[in-house]
Amino acid sequence: MSQLLSDLYPPYTSGGFNWTTDNEVTTDQSPTTANLGQRYAFTQSTAADKTITLPSVGASEDGKWFAIYNASQYTITITASDSDTIGWPALVVSSIEILPNTVVTLQYQDSTTKWHIVKKTGGQCRPSGTVLYLPMNELNTFDTANATPIVPNAAIDKLSGYGYNGVKIGVNSGKFDSCYDFDGTTDYLSFADSTDWDIFGSTTGDVTLCGWVYCDDAAGSIQRFVGHFEDATAYQWVIMRASTGSFNLYFRWNNIVRINISGGALAQNTWHHVAVVRIGAEVGIYVDGAQVNYISTFATYDLTGPLVFCRWPTGIQYFDGKTDDWAIVYSNIFGAEPNDNGTTGDDTFTVDTLNPLVLVI
Repeated sequence: MSQLLSDLYPPYTSGGFNWTTDNEVTTDQSPTTANLGQRYAFTQSTAADKTITLPSVGASEDGKWFAIYNASQYTITITASDSDTIGWPALVVSSIEILPNTVVTLQYQDSTTKWHIVKKTGGQCRPSGTVLYLPMNELNTFDTANATPIVPNAAIDKLSGYGYNGVKIGVNSGKFDSCYDFDGTTDYLSFADSTDWDIFGSTTGDVTLCGWVYCDDAAGSIQRFVGHFEDATAYQWVIMRASTGSFNLYFRWNNIVRINISGGALAQNTWHHVAVVRIGAEVGIYVDGAQVNYISTFATYDLTGPLVFCRWPTGIQYFDGKTDDWAIVYSNIFGAEPNDNGTTGDDTFTVDTLNPLVLVI
């Protein structure tokens, strides 16, 4: 295959409501290679969340496409077979979820053993395992049941994208589309306690925490990005820009520091991608896709308290700047490989600077 499809193919209209369906279904699906080049539609009669498992493919299927339309009110999970992955630029996941009124077109590329999402129309799709996604854009929401703005500074639904206390800035002023500009004085986001925030509560499984930051202040001031706080003194994890300008992950339990690693540089007035990736017990922190520090020995603990963005919970050290496209996903979505040689740049992954993590166009 010389290149991925660049135009809308197979053809359907914006929103995905008028297209030729080859297979109208309401149950879990396991298509074969004979079904490649076909369109599947999960109809309104679909009664619950469903899964479609892509077939085992190889070189002879290079360039073949497959399209899926979720016309139901439930979530459809698309899962790859063997060791194949699914994603858009920079993402390498084994399954994705498409929400109602969404059409995705996948094209297989044998050289990368990846089903590329070459077109998405209508609603939203996201990596499976997503427990939090903040597009920082009130026009986008993963939770239609809670799709109304709420009182600033109140707890907001974890998949909503609504309720930010800050100043929404215009299109193309964020990293992707619009975003929120936090004033460094009173603006913050807060989410009620959830076990989803206990990313250091286990040394099994994978988890990725990531987002984009733009610091208005120069190095010398601490800039809090996000943290899970049981209290402000003895129990918390937090990621931030340290006073030195480096990216810092800090985890404390019972007033004993369990993790404290820093690295890289977060420059003033510059968009940077920051990430924490835990693969089992191995934890790497990343700036713009490059590992800047690593740890593999820490005690696991669960915390009870809110997830707070852009300030310390006692109302100090507010973040002054812009943030965009935050997510917590229980999956290694970038294919990262945290390792003890990573401080020299041994572990890197590609950061997509043109598209948001979750397709909410």
